[in-house]
Amino acid sequence: MASAIDELSDYMVEIFDKCEERGMQVPLILCTVSPNGSVACARIYGDGRAPDILAEHFEAEGFRLPMTCMVLDQNNEAARVTIAPGKILQFY
Repeated sequence: MASAIDELSDYMVEIFDKCEERGMQVPLILCTVSPNGSVACARIYGDGRAPDILAEHFEAEGFRLPMTCMVLDQNNEAARVTIAPGKILQFY
């Protein structure tokens, strides 16, 4: 079974790119929460290194959309991201 972070990798790339555009400073802490209780939290460096998995709980059915992500950078700037069906990202 793939890890929750593996399942989220495509989303993580897009989220990281948008955070970088906003000037957020790495490493980023990304926390994702699905309505069914799947949770993943990772430190993302953005320099080609794999993310450090800080915590994860992966329900048998994986992540269910829509889900919410919170990103925190090294300057305490936060972004909230909603991932809806069809890979639609909404940043707040």
